[in-house]
Amino acid sequence: MVSLAVLLYHTLLGMTLAFLFLESRYSRRRTCLFVYGVALVLMISDVFLYRAVGEERFLRLYTFTNHLPALLALSFISRTRGWQLVFQLLSGVFFCTLVQHLSALLYYFSGGQLWVLILSYAVFSTLMVLFLLRCLRPLYLQVLNHLHGGWWLMCVGIALYYVLVIYLIPEYVGETAHATILKPTISLLLMLFYALIVTLFSSIHREMENRHNAEMFAVQLAALQRQMESSRAAEEALRIERHDLRHRLNTIASLARAGERQTLLSYIGAAQEALEETAPERWCADPVLNAVFSFYFTQARRMGIRVEASLAFPDPLPVEAAALSTVFANALENAIHACQALPEAERQIVCHCISRPKLMLEVSNPCAGPIVFDADGFPAAGGGNDGHGQGLRSIRSFCEKNGALPSCGLKNGWFYLRVAF
Repeated sequence: MVSLAVLLYHTLLGMTLAFLFLESRYSRRRTCLFVYGVALVLMISDVFLYRAVGEERFLRLYTFTNHLPALLALSFISRTRGWQLVFQLLSGVFFCTLVQHLSALLYYFSGGQLWVLILSYAVFSTLMVLFLLRCLRPLYLQVLNHLHGGWWLMCVGIALYYVLVIYLIPEYVGETAHATILKPTISLLLMLFYALIVTLFSSIHREMENRHNAEMFAVQLAALQRQMESSRAAEEALRIERHDLRHRLNTIASLARAGERQTLLSYIGAAQEALEETAPERWCADPVLNAVFSFYFTQARRMGIRVEASLAFPDPLPVEAAALSTVFANALENAIHACQALPEAERQIVCHCISRPKLMLEVSNPCAGPIVFDADGFPAAGGGNDGHGQGLRSIRSFCEKNGALPSCGLKNGWFYLRVAF
């Protein structure tokens, strides 16, 4: 019964670890219910099959009775297909097996103490879940849609390990000297292979960040250049206005002497409007943020998008202005892209920012159609989301680094993105 309990725990742990690699098409709640519902069905069927055919034959059938159904179940809720999905399942199997080997070794060296086995499983399972949740899952999801080749090669490496530890060496670690030596050794070798995979993921992630930073710096530079051009144009217009001021004063004096009060007021009002039109639009005190707002708001207005902005920033800012500007640049770019799919009369972007009690910003816009949200409550990258999926990974990464809380949703046909510090 101890071996059956261990096998049932492996089924539950394996589904949990595979779930941590998953990018689901459904909400977190629905995904959890589905995954653990499948795990419960598999565990119940395992009990009946184990008692019907015995331990040895059950282990031979484990792939067909557990892993293949698990793969089919994950394919139903996962956004990914093909080798990427196989990689998710095999990774879950590998880390589950690694927990089993480490726990069995401690159990073996303790002289077969059952409490050592139970405690080892509890500790190693918790550490493995935390490692995947905090470190590997975020990295994996960030590169998932950017690594288009080589998945089959990674799957082959883990599949060879799978065949070795399940079929070619069917004994448990601690049961025979042969298995106790070979299985942990093979697991160690696969850990080195997996370390290479993680290194690959890290290099791809760094390349993505560098490319994104370069793009954002280019946007900021273009915005600053445009702001400088606008300032130069405004200065030139002011010079012309100052040059014409003498003529206007003479006109005003003549109208005053003639007693043309209404004409005089109209003339002064027209002159004042001309002066206001020459003044550059200023959205906030920080030059980088102001340049980004000017760039995207001007771009939106050229596309017939109405802009409503109310911006208040604390002094000093809680983060660097350059980093914060990338959040606004991504959010406003998404909003402009989404508004392009709407009739011109419905195009509108609302941008609000408050400084008290803490900095909080919100960018919202109407949507042309439904938005598909991922398990974390954010629009999934790709088609069918009105453009809102693009850039949100960068915003979420910014929030993780700077302790901000991002949230988004859909209300009365309007999509909103909020970031609170």
